[in-house]
Amino acid sequence: ALGQKVEGLNVALTPLEIKEDSRCPSDVQCFWAGTVKVRTKIESGMGTSEMIIEINKPVTTEAETITLKEVTPVPHSGQSIPPSSYPNDRW
Repeated sequence: ALGQKVEGLNVALTPLEIKEDSRCPSDVQCFWAGTVKVRTKIESGMGTSEMIIEINKPVTTEAETITLKEVTPVPHSGQSIPPSSYPNDRW
């Protein structure tokens, strides 16, 4: 969830903000699937930093590789997703 820390394998991730959500609506056929970019705080033994993590694109830090695999809710045509609807993001 946005603002909620997730920890594992000596790394803590806190998604801070949805920077972009251009995913294709689930009820539309698109030529491009779109993307989601999340500003994320990363804490590990190497220190604390912030990165923009894009769905399905691995990000490598000094000690780990991180991949955002899924973001909910899924967009639907004609409906915008308010920021408060992102608490179910999965890391």
